[in-house]
Amino acid sequence: MVIAITAAVAFTITFQTAAYAVKGFLGALAVSGFAGGLALIPIFYAVSHKPDLTQILSLAAGGIRLLLTIAGIVTICLLVNINFLWFFGWTAVFYLVILVIEIRVALAAMDLNKINGAAQA
Repeated sequence: MVIAITAAVAFTITFQTAAYAVKGFLGALAVSGFAGGLALIPIFYAVSHKPDLTQILSLAAGGIRLLLTIAGIVTICLLVNINFLWFFGWTAVFYLVILVIEIRVALAAMDLNKINGAAQA
Protein backbone atom coordinates (compact mmCIF):
# COMPACT_ATOMS: atom_id res chain seq x y z
CA MET A 1 0.00 0.00 0.00
CA VAL A 2 2.81 2.40 0.91
CA ILE A 3 4.66 1.58 -2.31
CA ALA A 4 1.53 2.18 -4.37
CA ILE A 5 0.86 5.55 -2.73
CA THR A 6 4.51 6.60 -3.09
CA ALA A 7 4.54 5.52 -6.73
CA ALA A 8 1.28 7.35 -7.50
CA VAL A 9 2.43 10.61 -5.93
CA ALA A 10 5.85 10.35 -7.53
CA PHE A 11 4.37 9.59 -10.95
CA THR A 12 2.03 12.58 -10.71
CA ILE A 13 4.90 14.92 -9.80
CA THR A 14 7.12 13.48 -12.52
CA PHE A 15 4.47 13.53 -15.24
CA GLN A 16 3.64 17.17 -14.56
CA THR A 17 7.31 18.15 -14.56
CA ALA A 18 8.54 16.75 -17.88
CA ALA A 19 7.79 13.89 -20.24
CA TYR A 20 11.42 12.72 -20.35
CA ALA A 21 11.41 12.39 -16.57
CA VAL A 22 8.71 9.71 -16.79
CA LYS A 23 11.19 7.31 -18.39
CA GLY A 24 13.56 7.81 -15.45
CA PHE A 25 10.73 7.31 -12.99
CA LEU A 26 9.54 4.07 -14.62
CA GLY A 27 13.09 2.73 -14.88
CA ALA A 28 13.72 3.45 -11.21
CA LEU A 29 10.42 1.87 -10.22
CA ALA A 30 11.23 -1.26 -12.22
CA VAL A 31 14.75 -1.62 -10.81
CA SER A 32 13.77 -0.93 -7.20
CA GLY A 33 10.60 -2.99 -7.34
CA PHE A 34 12.35 -6.00 -8.85
CA ALA A 35 15.26 -5.86 -6.39
CA GLY A 36 13.01 -5.21 -3.40
CA GLY A 37 10.59 -7.97 -4.34
CA LEU A 38 13.32 -10.55 -4.70
CA ALA A 39 14.98 -9.40 -1.48
CA LEU A 40 11.82 -10.07 0.52
CA ILE A 41 11.85 -13.77 -0.42
CA PRO A 42 14.49 -14.77 2.21
CA ILE A 43 12.64 -12.85 4.91
CA PHE A 44 9.31 -14.52 4.13
CA TYR A 45 11.08 -17.89 4.00
CA ALA A 46 12.57 -17.26 7.43
CA VAL A 47 9.22 -16.26 8.88
CA SER A 48 7.41 -19.33 7.58
CA HIS A 49 10.06 -22.07 7.77
CA LYS A 50 13.15 -21.08 9.79
CA PRO A 51 12.26 -18.51 12.47
CA ASP A 52 15.67 -18.84 14.13
CA LEU A 53 17.39 -17.66 10.92
CA THR A 54 15.39 -14.44 10.55
CA GLN A 55 18.27 -12.13 11.46
CA ILE A 56 20.85 -13.69 9.15
CA LEU A 57 18.38 -14.00 6.26
CA SER A 58 17.33 -10.37 6.64
CA LEU A 59 21.01 -9.45 6.35
CA ALA A 60 21.24 -11.62 3.23
CA ALA A 61 18.12 -9.90 1.86
CA GLY A 62 19.84 -6.54 2.24
CA GLY A 63 22.81 -7.79 0.26
CA ILE A 64 20.57 -9.25 -2.44
CA ARG A 65 18.63 -5.98 -2.71
CA LEU A 66 21.81 -3.91 -2.95
CA LEU A 67 23.43 -6.14 -5.59
CA LEU A 68 20.30 -6.35 -7.72
CA THR A 69 19.78 -2.59 -7.51
CA ILE A 70 23.35 -1.89 -8.60
CA ALA A 71 23.05 -4.42 -11.44
CA GLY A 72 19.77 -2.84 -12.54
CA ILE A 73 21.23 0.67 -12.45
CA VAL A 74 24.21 -0.38 -14.56
CA THR A 75 21.95 -2.21 -17.01
CA ILE A 76 19.54 0.70 -17.42
CA CYS A 77 22.37 3.22 -17.79
CA LEU A 78 24.10 1.15 -20.47
CA LEU A 79 21.10 0.02 -22.49
CA VAL A 80 18.49 2.78 -22.23
CA ASN A 81 18.65 6.41 -23.29
CA ILE A 82 17.48 7.92 -20.01
CA ASN A 83 17.78 11.14 -18.03
CA PHE A 84 20.26 10.07 -15.36
CA LEU A 85 19.35 12.74 -12.81
CA TRP A 86 15.69 11.70 -12.68
CA PHE A 87 16.58 8.03 -12.77
CA PHE A 88 19.08 8.19 -9.90
CA GLY A 89 16.84 10.46 -7.85
CA TRP A 90 13.81 8.19 -8.10
CA THR A 91 15.95 5.08 -7.60
CA ALA A 92 17.18 6.53 -4.30
CA VAL A 93 13.63 7.35 -3.18
CA PHE A 94 12.25 3.92 -4.04
CA TYR A 95 15.29 2.18 -2.57
CA LEU A 96 14.70 3.91 0.76
CA VAL A 97 10.97 3.16 0.75
CA ILE A 98 11.60 -0.52 0.09
CA LEU A 99 14.37 -0.57 2.71
CA VAL A 100 11.97 0.77 5.35
CA ILE A 101 9.33 -1.81 4.39
CA GLU A 102 11.89 -4.62 4.51
CA ILE A 103 13.10 -3.55 7.96
CA ARG A 104 9.53 -3.35 9.27
CA VAL A 105 8.75 -6.84 7.96
CA ALA A 106 11.94 -8.25 9.50
CA LEU A 107 11.30 -6.58 12.87
CA ALA A 108 7.71 -7.79 12.91
CA ALA A 109 8.93 -11.30 12.14
CA MET A 110 11.50 -11.16 14.95
CA ASP A 111 8.87 -9.90 17.42
CA LEU A 112 6.53 -12.68 16.33
CA ASN A 113 9.31 -15.24 16.83
CA LYS A 114 10.02 -13.84 20.31
CA ILE A 115 6.34 -14.03 21.26
CA ASN A 116 6.01 -17.58 19.92
CA GLY A 117 9.23 -18.63 21.69
CA ALA A 118 7.98 -17.21 25.00
CA ALA A 119 4.62 -18.99 24.58
CA GLN A 120 6.31 -22.33 23.95
CA ALA A 121 8.67 -22.04 26.93
